Amino acid sequence: MKMRHQIIIAAGITVFAGLAEAQNLIGNGTFESDSVGLNSPSGWYNQTGEGRNWVFTNGSFANAGSGKHAMVQDFTPNKPGATSNLTTAFVSSSVAFNLTFDYGAHLNTQGAGVGTFFVKINGSPIWSMMTTLGVGGTFNQNFSATQGVNTLTFEVVGVGEEASVAVDNVVVRAIPEPSSLCLLGLGAVGLVRRRRK
Repeated sequence: MKMRHQIIIAAGITVFAGLAEAQNLIGNGTFESDSVGLNSPSGWYNQTGEGRNWVFTNGSFANAGSGKHAMVQDFTPNKPGATSNLTTAFVSSSVAFNLTFDYGAHLNTQGAGVGTFFVKINGSPIWSMMTTLGVGGTFNQNFSATQGVNTLTFEVVGVGEEASVAVDNVVVRAIPEPSSLCLLGLGAVGLVRRRRK
């Protein structure tokens, strides 16, 4: 009886750890926690270098957005090289992660240039694209980072007029280590075998 209890407790701890790691590590990744008109959404830091701030937009925008709010970056015209960053932090004991978010880009009809949209982890790019009319979709990529505090940054660098990008539904999840998955499997097998006896 004592052994059965130990197996159940071990399996429960492993399952709980796995579920905890599967949760979204980004606070307010849907940008629904705030009201339109605020300079920065809760949990995010808004920084510009001659570009406009990231601002709230209602509903969908250029293939990105769900619910009431998304974040859109819209450059001031005639500011080539201007940058605009939207940054948040996440904490985990893991070193392997998965990032997903919806994105969309367009050129203002008054502008002729494009910009570059970067996704950065701890300041290093893991993906980029040109802000071309109608480009958008769902980003999904695994990446490595350090244990503890890490930063996620969306950055737009303008090379022309009105390079615009929208993001929404930002999710970062830790990827469980193989050893954790193995323990989960062993705990489940042990529980099943014990019940059969």
